[in-house]
Amino acid sequence: IMLKHLSMQSAVSQIAKTNKILQVIENFQNENLKSVLVKGLICRLTYPQPELRTSGDEDLHIDGNDFLRYHNMLMDMGFESDEDISEELYELKGEASYSDKISSLVIELHRDDIPGEIKKSKKGEAFFEDAFKNPVKQKVGNTAIDVLSPTAHLTYLVLHARKHFLINGFGIRQALDIIIFTKAYSNEIDFEKYGQLLDEYSAKKFAGAIYAMRPILGLEKEEYFPKAEAQIKYIDPKDMLEDILAGGIYGDESLAH
Repeated sequence: IMLKHLSMQSAVSQIAKTNKILQVIENFQNENLKSVLVKGLICRLTYPQPELRTSGDEDLHIDGNDFLRYHNMLMDMGFESDEDISEELYELKGEASYSDKISSLVIELHRDDIPGEIKKSKKGEAFFEDAFKNPVKQKVGNTAIDVLSPTAHLTYLVLHARKHFLINGFGIRQALDIIIFTKAYSNEIDFEKYGQLLDEYSAKKFAGAIYAMRPILGLEKEEYFPKAEAQIKYIDPKDMLEDILAGGIYGDESLAH
């Protein structure tokens, strides 16, 4: 009974956070402020019961040239920050975090690029620059939000998870996000391009290990990836499992989105 109550509490809280992020995006749109939503809500919508896939925060990639306008709008909406955010600090860090006490939603504003990659790739950077400049629309309730194309978003998920894996560990939910997202958008993903991008960032073995976890995660009966398998050779995931088990749901030292 206690677990059921906690689960219901979590679901209700997540619904409140979802409504709040949609309100934020709508307010940005009303002021002609561009924002591209990644991970979080977009991954959640691919799950059978989206409200049960909770988010630590929501990530918006914005036009850094207008950072102060985004910042001021969030502050006017009642968001707070743990640090004294300035335009100079945002430029230095490439991100800024805000929290809403009422809904408990945390928003991170990011520069309009793919940050934190260990291995740089000119082709990859050009691809993501174009992807962020030309987002696709996704309807969530009554709100049409800007998101990355399925190919770009899946690649982003893998690279983001690998960054956490290399720096501070990543959790089981990030692996599930990648697997479930691949299934949900299997007819829209350009798997040849996906494989090329993973090669560019030396991330193909990492992705292969995640996909090979399907039996461990109880997904072995699903025929998810006939197209992905043509591009990615699955490898033994055992070496990765210890890191995942240590990271828990979200990943060590991180509420991974």
